[in-house]
Amino acid sequence: MTGYISILLALLLITLTNFASPATSGTYDVRIKDELGTTPLNISCHTNTNKYFPEKSLQWSFWYRFNLSIDGQTQSASCNLKYGNRKTTFEVFNNTRDPHNCPQWTCDWKVRENDVVQLQNKKWKAMYKW
Repeated sequence: MTGYISILLALLLITLTNFASPATSGTYDVRIKDELGTTPLNISCHTNTNKYFPEKSLQWSFWYRFNLSIDGQTQSASCNLKYGNRKTTFEVFNNTRDPHNCPQWTCDWKVRENDVVQLQNKKWKAMYKW
């Protein structure tokens, strides 16, 4: 009986921990293909250079900064992210941050379908928009 209660308590602790904070490892899966249609670009980032905070019912806002050039012009841009069932807003600014260790998100850039996006010195074309 004691072992059964211990297992229940452990499961409860794991559940509470998962809801209390987002994961701190993984990469961004950016749903942008290059002009030849190869696999999406992965980007990772520093968790501690970001700000994230809970909003209404299990939604999170997430902010991160790095260089982005669209059609040859460096500018701010944004995309939508999902983390689990949490729908998230992702803002991109034209500052550089060191990219390492971040929660895993799926990201679709809000650019026009034929825009050429330059990120990390490679050219990428929008594959999807939300």
